[in-house]
Amino acid sequence: KAQLEAATPRNAEAEHHVQIEGDQNVVRIPDISNLSDSIKRMTRQLSTTRNPLSHESYKSGLADMAASTLHNLRNAMNPLLNRIADAKAILADRPGQQLSVALEELADPATDEERRKKLLEYSALSSSEQDKWLERLRDTLKVTTQQFARIKEILIAEEQLSQEPPVISEVALREVVDEALHLAPIDDHQDIVVEIDDSVDRAGKIRTSRLLLMQVIQNLLSNAIESISAADSSLKRIVIESREEAVDHADMVQITVRDTGLGIESSDLEAIFNVGFTRKHHGRGGFGLHWCANTLARLRGRIFAESDGIGRGASINILLPRSA
Repeated sequence: KAQLEAATPRNAEAEHHVQIEGDQNVVRIPDISNLSDSIKRMTRQLSTTRNPLSHESYKSGLADMAASTLHNLRNAMNPLLNRIADAKAILADRPGQQLSVALEELADPATDEERRKKLLEYSALSSSEQDKWLERLRDTLKVTTQQFARIKEILIAEEQLSQEPPVISEVALREVVDEALHLAPIDDHQDIVVEIDDSVDRAGKIRTSRLLLMQVIQNLLSNAIESISAADSSLKRIVIESREEAVDHADMVQITVRDTGLGIESSDLEAIFNVGFTRKHHGRGGFGLHWCANTLARLRGRIFAESDGIGRGASINILLPRSA
């Protein structure tokens, strides 16, 4: 007759069994009750370990998202602050500030004809100058309002990105590039020439997220401007161009932002897209290109860099499917 007895496990956490002894054979079967208790204990231990790790991962994700949001907002705020400064300068330079005095003199019957003639000429000139002044102020305030609207869009888009896929629509590439140029701090660098190649117009329309693509191009333009400003070069030029590509039998559009700036070391061509990577002397940055790479991956695209080395400029290439 068989005898049932508990066997002492070699590892109390990993091996739980009983053995049934017969005349010639020993059969070992799991002791389900002990195994169940052990699994519960191990699950509690894993949960205890996982909770801090999950919390740290969550905090890291929030920090990364906050850094990217602040980076994009800073890029959008810089030209906005410049437009506000322009508006202040225009207001301080209002023409015809003596027009009211001239009109009072004209209304005075004692004003002689020669003086009246000069006052009329001054009034007419002041009126024309004020019309031009108002037009300049109106244009500046229009751009300022558009830039405020872009900042609002960025905030809304960042919030949506954390909850749902980006909004995809058919957009004209040239229009997106023009929007990015309006937000880039190019007006502060009049010595830098920006050339939009005809290939950008020929690219036509693609299906993607207008706002996200605009932010990516704005990031690349801001980086190019900063790189050119830091380079000791007489040629200060940015070229934006586009071309058709076929990748794995899929129609793709490549958008290139090429500059005559500092250039990139060959060993850094991939590393520049890592979070926190920077070669800047002040040590700040390293979020813009990382955000661009992650954003383009969400749009089923990618980004890569080309450069002949330090002092030779660089090309940053965006590759996106023509149809999302």
